[in-house]
Amino acid sequence: MVSPMLDLHTLLFCGATPRFAFALLFAMLWSRNRASWYYLFWAIAEFLWGTTLAGAFLEPTALPSLGNMPWSAIAAAACVLTWVGLLHFDVETWPRSSHEILGGAVAAALWGLVVPWVSPGTAVLPSYLSDSVICLLAAVVLVRRREPAPLPAHVAFSLVFGVFGTALLLAAIAAVVVPLLPGHRATPSAALLGEIPLAIDQIAGCLVFVALLAMTGERALNRLESEALHDPQTGLLNRRGLETSLSRMLALAHRSNSPVSLLLADIDHFKSINDRYGHHMGDVALQLVVTTARRVLKRQSDFAARFGGDEFAILLLDTDLAGARMVAEKLRKAVAEQPIAVGENSIDITLSIGVSLVPSSEPDLIAALARADQGLYLAKSRGRNQVAEVAAQPEAAAAG
Repeated sequence: MVSPMLDLHTLLFCGATPRFAFALLFAMLWSRNRASWYYLFWAIAEFLWGTTLAGAFLEPTALPSLGNMPWSAIAAAACVLTWVGLLHFDVETWPRSSHEILGGAVAAALWGLVVPWVSPGTAVLPSYLSDSVICLLAAVVLVRRREPAPLPAHVAFSLVFGVFGTALLLAAIAAVVVPLLPGHRATPSAALLGEIPLAIDQIAGCLVFVALLAMTGERALNRLESEALHDPQTGLLNRRGLETSLSRMLALAHRSNSPVSLLLADIDHFKSINDRYGHHMGDVALQLVVTTARRVLKRQSDFAARFGGDEFAILLLDTDLAGARMVAEKLRKAVAEQPIAVGENSIDITLSIGVSLVPSSEPDLIAALARADQGLYLAKSRGRNQVAEVAAQPEAAAAG
């Protein structure tokens, strides 16, 4: 007699052990960040998965008819909890239909619970089908994510969930088709009902939660990178973020022979505002300039950065010097028309702005920044609340 290729006890033990380990890991992560509820959902889901496999390990005779025990329903509940954690993890990027689809997953889980108790003879089929529906629906929702640049782990996760769901669906089909084949008994063998899904669990089950850990790690890394490139007070790019984005944007603009212009804006008498009214009013002035700039700069290709203190750099793609001066004047007037109320008095906030063109012969903003700074100095020396421009050297402009 040929020994079985798979040892059920070994598969059950190897499946339960990492699940409990993942449950402990997610619980520890949640204890360190109680606002991240998805860690708690995933910890409970992993604990339920481990409980399912441990229960089958302690009572292996139940494997041919898992539906006679609550393990299939517990497994379905674990799938739903995994999904709920995903919804919480990506709550702002999921489509509105997620709640309806999640309702379908819950219904599938309930179906996997009720049918085996009502009809023990068909126990395996609803168990496989319910878990398959949950996994495939989760994969579909992941694919439908609206985020322009999904995390790489999201792609891997959707593929793993899709493979897992497809394999369970094939196992459900096999549970129906195999008994109908000539030479087979009316009931699928224990190997079909026990070894195959356990092997599937070994291949794909743990990978699902590895992907979850990868997603959280990628998000944390992306946030750290974003914080390093943005000013925390205004939300704009900082000087490092501006320099990081420049080379690619300038190369693209110069290849298409599109003009690029630079504005360098400074809040007039900013130090006096801080000294007289306090740093809180200085922060209000900064926010006023930022919100006004976002309203004036309507194109996605235009972006502003806090260059330091009360200085802001604004890069205008596909904009010549005349167009840049028009934008600068619009920004200056919009800020000047919004005084800040301080009790019965008000503070007039104005900008001095220097304007410069970035010729295609200049691979970076060093020279353009120097010219814009000269223009800013001219605007200050002429009485502030003005726009001044400094043209590029004739040879530089001709080379462009």
